[in-house]
Parts: sequence; C-alpha cells; structure tokens
Amino acid sequence: MSAIQDNAMNTIVNQTMHTPTRLEHCFSTLKQQNRPALISYLTAGDPDADTSRRLLHGLPAAGVDIIELGMPFSDPMADGPAIQKSGATCFK
Repeated sequence: MSAIQDNAMNTIVNQTMHTPTRLEHCFSTLKQQNRPALISYLTAGDPDADTSRRLLHGLPAAGVDIIELGMPFSDPMADGPAIQKSGATCFK
C-alpha cells in the first residue's frame, strides 16, 4: 500500500470509528438548542472538601453545562489572582 493509500485509509478509519466525547456531545446538543454553554470553574477543595463537593454536585442543577475542576497547585504562576487565592486556601 502506498503512503497516500495508507493515509487515506487511516482518515476513513478515524472518521468512522470516532466515538464522540462527552464534551463533543454537549457542544453538539447546545448547538442544536442554539444556545451558548455555561462553563464553570471550581478549585477542588476550596474552601474545604465538603463545600467543594456540594458545589460540584449542585452546579448541574444550577444550569451549568460544563464544569472545569481545577487541582490546587503550590506554584500557580500561570493562573490569575482568583485561582491562585483559591488554590492557596486549599493548602492552609
């Protein structure tokens, strides 16, 4: 098989065997509903584990479509001040 045929075969296999991810499914559904996604960020463990868990479980009922769950990091220089502060709370 030539490189061109091999590449074409890989493309066909990837297109036919691709299982949509949960994010792809969510965005597809939102597109069909003609509405934007409500995406929320939550730092795990901020302000404490129990509150964080309750917030995480309550976000979908509040209308959140996608939850980005951040892991606290001891040196979050690339994050903004709000995320830095929430991460620092977890280490106290």
